[in-house]
Amino acid sequence: MVAREIDVPLDRSLLRRVRETAPQATLAAGRRATNLRGVFEVVGEAPERVLIDDDVTTTGSTFDEVAGVLIRAGASTVYALALGRED
Repeated sequence: MVAREIDVPLDRSLLRRVRETAPQATLAAGRRATNLRGVFEVVGEAPERVLIDDDVTTTGSTFDEVAGVLIRAGASTVYALALGRED
């Protein structure tokens, strides 16, 4: 929906989850980052610029992990957008 509104391509196949994890919402803040380490990989080539979005962010762990994977795969800029924040 965001991609359509700002007229940019949407690629839901760019990232693949390579293992299952405990749901982030069930974990303490300190455990969330370690829960996601090594969970995602890029499929194919990463575009130069990427916008990742999520419905809610709490600690930013998902954004941090996904952005790192994309940058290591060749993206030069990664933007993050959350529609809500939970404290």
